[in-house]
Amino acid sequence: MNNFQYNEAQTDDAIALIKNQKHRLAKQQLIFAAIFVAVCIFLGIYVVSRSIYVYYDGYIRMNNNPVRAYEDMLVLHTYVNVGDSVAEGDTLFSYVLLPQLLTQNDVNVVPLPIQHSNDMKVQAALARQKIPVLQQQLASLEKQLASEKNDIYFGLTNNTAKNELRAQIADLKEQIRAQVKIVSIYERAHGMFQAKLNGTGYGRNPMPFSPWSGNFTNSMVHYAVAPAASFVIDVKSPDYSVMFKQEDVIDLRYLSIDQANLSIMVYVPVDKVGELLKNDSAQVIIGDEIVLQAHLTRMGLGVQELPKNLVNNFNRNTKVLMASMEFNKGERAPRWICNDQLPVRVRVVRWRNNVDSTSATPARLIRVSRDPEFFKRHHIR
Repeated sequence: MNNFQYNEAQTDDAIALIKNQKHRLAKQQLIFAAIFVAVCIFLGIYVVSRSIYVYYDGYIRMNNNPVRAYEDMLVLHTYVNVGDSVAEGDTLFSYVLLPQLLTQNDVNVVPLPIQHSNDMKVQAALARQKIPVLQQQLASLEKQLASEKNDIYFGLTNNTAKNELRAQIADLKEQIRAQVKIVSIYERAHGMFQAKLNGTGYGRNPMPFSPWSGNFTNSMVHYAVAPAASFVIDVKSPDYSVMFKQEDVIDLRYLSIDQANLSIMVYVPVDKVGELLKNDSAQVIIGDEIVLQAHLTRMGLGVQELPKNLVNNFNRNTKVLMASMEFNKGERAPRWICNDQLPVRVRVVRWRNNVDSTSATPARLIRVSRDPEFFKRHHIR
């Protein structure tokens, strides 16, 4: 017979191993149970949410507000950068009209101020030339008047000729005074046009990147200002760049939702049209935290292809109706949502007032369309 020896240390190790396995198994069971419960809770929330609410995909649509060149221009300096916030009336950029610069450097074209200035100089010179002639005539008549006085003294003639000479002398004096006034008027006009000519910077060679360039006078430089409170989303013209008529110089996005013409475009499957029509309000979900109230403004703005990222593999019908929604008055939202094409989700209550929602058959839709209240709510005439 083999001798049997009892090893107490090995027995203790085996017992400890069994206990450890039991603890590990219990811990795994607890973790799996917690995961199963969490999955059941989330699944239940999802099922309840889907049974209470109807969800639609959509996006925010809003207009960019470009500041365009109303004429061919040379942009001198841009005072804003991308991302800047500007208030109404803030200066965006300074510019000089390009036709004005090209006209000044065209030797075949005489600027209007120079033409008018030359005309005034010629007219003043012509008026001044008449004054010596009139003065000579006046001196001759005065001599005749003196001779006529002697003839009257000696009784050779009467006062008739004398009175006629006096009338002619008075008329000549009035003509001389009128010519002096005309000369003064033309000289003042010449000075006025000369001041305008100095303001145009004519003769200073103001073309960019040429000798003595940048000598623009205050009357040549114009400034574009922001039409409303907004932020700058794009600057398309560096300093000293030429922008042609109707080109975008700076793109703005208004901070006011009303001025920015912000709306929510919603993809509406045909089988979910009734759920959106019968709700007076809806919730627009942006991200995970922002929920804003909105209302339907137009249904059936056209038919579009559902974007590929929203196509369900189990549904081959990718054609959807487009609806438009607007935020309710008084809703406050962060400025960062004012971005075109920002994706959102729209949520409406499935069982809502006004319309029986027990079925979504075409017959039900016909009953809804015949309801007079339906026409009033959706402005159908």
